Amino acid sequence: MNQLSPENTDTTERSAQAGGRSSRPVPRRVTLPPEPHDPMRVWSSLLIAVAVCLPPLLIGLGLADLMPGSEEASALLRSRETWQQQAEGRSGAWLLPSANGQRVIDPPPMTTWLHMLGWADLDPAAAQAETLVRRARLVSAGMGLLALIATYWAGLSLGGVRVARLTTMALGTTLLFIYQMRIATAESVLLGWATLSIAAGLWAMRPLRPVNWFGRRVLGWPLAGLAMGAAMLTKGPIALVFILPPLIAAILLTPKRRGDNTIGLLFAVLLGGAAALPWYLFVLDQVPEAWPRLVTSYSPSGDLFSLSWSSGLILAMLSPWQLWLIGGLF
Repeated sequence: MNQLSPENTDTTERSAQAGGRSSRPVPRRVTLPPEPHDPMRVWSSLLIAVAVCLPPLLIGLGLADLMPGSEEASALLRSRETWQQQAEGRSGAWLLPSANGQRVIDPPPMTTWLHMLGWADLDPAAAQAETLVRRARLVSAGMGLLALIATYWAGLSLGGVRVARLTTMALGTTLLFIYQMRIATAESVLLGWATLSIAAGLWAMRPLRPVNWFGRRVLGWPLAGLAMGAAMLTKGPIALVFILPPLIAAILLTPKRRGDNTIGLLFAVLLGGAAALPWYLFVLDQVPEAWPRLVTSYSPSGDLFSLSWSSGLILAMLSPWQLWLIGGLF
């Protein structure tokens, strides 16, 4: 005997009341929260999405030339010089990267640390420049993989497996994402940490479910905070501009547990700040002019909201999803 759901029962009753006067089907209602996730479907969908999106990030990483004066060239110069100084025995060189003999405090050192980790098994005296560039770009591709997985995780928290799969594949097939995650810059690293922080926060909120477990909050908010701290060690406090708005919007749009979610987000911000603060205190102690340099570097520029050719180029690189992204904002 077939089991009828409440929606099917409602549809059947209304059809019977119509007495055959109309053969038009009655629309089904969408119910929240969604059905429990099938673990096999969750993991298989993630593997399919990653399998589709990952190859463009990896093919021919070492073939593109390094453009002189580009952000990638600056990041690699900073990472290589710091790596060599650390190998030569300069104590604490990794804490305060340098480029052309000048100490660099903007951006913070997270990108340099990841590059040095990718070069850990190489000899600084014998390593080829092509090898260093390829491995540094692999770091960015790895952060791109992290961003894809975190996007899937966020989509799963907000809408289920189908939403998670589609959002991940939309991100992974956007030209701007493919380009950015193939170059060794701080922006590539920032995207990975920021997306992970947002995904962990959404998972901790469990916005579509009537009940949220305490253990989920205990795991989710600290992970969101640590990823937030890593993002601040990548591009500075400006990273919060990218992380906080989605989480605040989720809190405001979710009628359940607003107080608990607000406390969780405040905890994550404090934890992220505590994780990044020791490096900033070290910089202020070691570099006398650090404070005015930091304030200047993190202040908004005058052309922040102006349109330019580069703005149009970025809009073009959002292909093929410009219309969907604009619609999604509304």
